[in-house]
Amino acid sequence: MWKIMTLTSLFVAVVLTFLLKVLRVFHWLKWHPTTFLKGDITDGFLRWIVLGILIFCGACILFIGLQFLYRLPTYIVGFVLGLGLAIVFEWWLLDLPWDRSSIKHLSIPFLVLITSTFIFITETATYHRESFVLRNNLPSKGTMLE
Repeated sequence: MWKIMTLTSLFVAVVLTFLLKVLRVFHWLKWHPTTFLKGDITDGFLRWIVLGILIFCGACILFIGLQFLYRLPTYIVGFVLGLGLAIVFEWWLLDLPWDRSSIKHLSIPFLVLITSTFIFITETATYHRESFVLRNNLPSKGTMLE
């Protein structure tokens, strides 16, 4: 299970970091994803590497936590968690007021990216949790009749 979690989190970290860079290059984000590291790290490439490592750690924690939600519909759980956290995160970053006109300032590509990432992690964690449970319920060779 750890191997699957590590590979899934590594894939998520690489793809999400790359796509955040693409969103930033084309100015689809009004904020910079590595702003919180500007005072500590001066090299731009190293900041993106650190962001990738942080995303990897967050994806590992999400993978472990979302395994326990295997009885709920995974697509809905991933969609609601991803969309909710993306909206709260961007609302907090942009320091928007709590009114309806603030919704226009949110980045739709960022919301789609984070929501699809959450759905991917949720589906993968749930699938491997269920397959792990089924694998443990199979009879072992010592109990089979020959």
